[in-house]
Amino acid sequence: GYDPSKNELYTSRSSGGVGHQIAVPHTLVAGEALQMHVFLDGPILEVIANGRSPSEAQVWPVPASMDVGAFGPCEVSKIAAWRLRSIHQG
Repeated sequence: GYDPSKNELYTSRSSGGVGHQIAVPHTLVAGEALQMHVFLDGPILEVIANGRSPSEAQVWPVPASMDVGAFGPCEVSKIAAWRLRSIHQG
């Protein structure tokens, strides 16, 4: 999520953005839209906003089904998802 009143980008390890949160400073310049790249690799969740301000959280244990969602004061204009293949043979 993003809190414009605090200029913070945050990740949450619970449902709906409530619970344990990790926040990093992130200021948008006037007219800049928030762009978030979200990477989920097993128990590691990494969020990079606008090509800067990385935030990382461990989401262990990994549930059989995990949801990724947007929360906070936002309007989502585009979502794209890809399943990456493993680098390991097998």
